[in-house]
Amino acid sequence: MDDKGNGISNKLVKFTVGQNEYYAMADGDGMAMLKVGLNVGTYKVGISTPLTNQSTAKTLKIVKRVQNTRNMNVYYNSNKKYTAKIIGDDGKAETASKSVSVYINSKKYTYKTDENQQEGNCKTDPQEKQVQKGKNTVKISYLKDTIKTKVKIL
Repeated sequence: MDDKGNGISNKLVKFTVGQNEYYAMADGDGMAMLKVGLNVGTYKVGISTPLTNQSTAKTLKIVKRVQNTRNMNVYYNSNKKYTAKIIGDDGKAETASKSVSVYINSKKYTYKTDENQQEGNCKTDPQEKQVQKGKNTVKISYLKDTIKTKVKIL
């Protein structure tokens, strides 16, 4: 922004993430976007405009999109569900009816997040997919984030 609070359109903006510097051009509305592949973690991001020498700093938190998964043992016919929490772009539990890919022993199934929008859970019953007794691999993918676990049917 300039000294009057107006967006600086079509001007260079500098982003500093850790020790790295990146540059992006602000659009006609004064918005500059940066796409950088960052690992899960918390980062301090410095933003400055060389034109006005104004700067600010923000904290950016990168989280896994698939959470609360774990290896588990399930007794056959126990009706126990395998659950994962799905995280959206805002870092909060995803809303209902978002498609999640679940691979059980390499066979793909598509599930939807639950109706309780506060949870963002995706639930599957390994036994309803005719999973065999013994060790099974469960892989859950959502928007390029994948978690792999083991489910043992006893």
